[in-house]
Amino acid sequence: MTVSELARRAGVTADTVRHYTHSGLLVPRRDERNGYNFYSSDDLTRLLFIRKARLLGFSLGDVSDILKDSRHGHSPCPRVRKLMEQHFQESRRKLQDLKKLQTRMERATALWATMPDGIQDGRRVPFDRSDSNGRLTCVLHTAFIVGAVTTMQRRRIANRYQAAYRNSRFAMQVQPTKGVSP
Repeated sequence: MTVSELARRAGVTADTVRHYTHSGLLVPRRDERNGYNFYSSDDLTRLLFIRKARLLGFSLGDVSDILKDSRHGHSPCPRVRKLMEQHFQESRRKLQDLKKLQTRMERATALWATMPDGIQDGRRVPFDRSDSNGRLTCVLHTAFIVGAVTTMQRRRIANRYQAAYRNSRFAMQVQPTKGVSP
């Protein structure tokens, strides 16, 4: 099979076949007369395996190691089980992080829905008056504070932010509203 024929049968692009060949995952036979690569039915089986492994989240390095084990007569099963367990743990961690992000986004959206819209001139960071002490607070920072787990964490973050804000160049640009100090 040629590159394009192998790609068509496997449902991938010719560039994908070339990439896997260049990576050493596929080893075609080379025609001496014209320099073309020719692939066997074993290469098709290998390419389909690579696709399935990639869909399960295995890296090309992982796939390469699995294929090496198999080529050397070793069972790749222990390696695959170990890699799958690592993938499970990583995907669980990512899912937890995404759930936390979603919660922060929902809380920030709910908070922002109660605030008036500000008029921006393109030179200043967007600020609102959401701070309980009447100080100006960046809306994005407010979203971060909303995501903090405990009230103590929120206070620490807000205090750090207010200290940094007082020393920043943005403090010079914001015109305080009557009764509100930066």
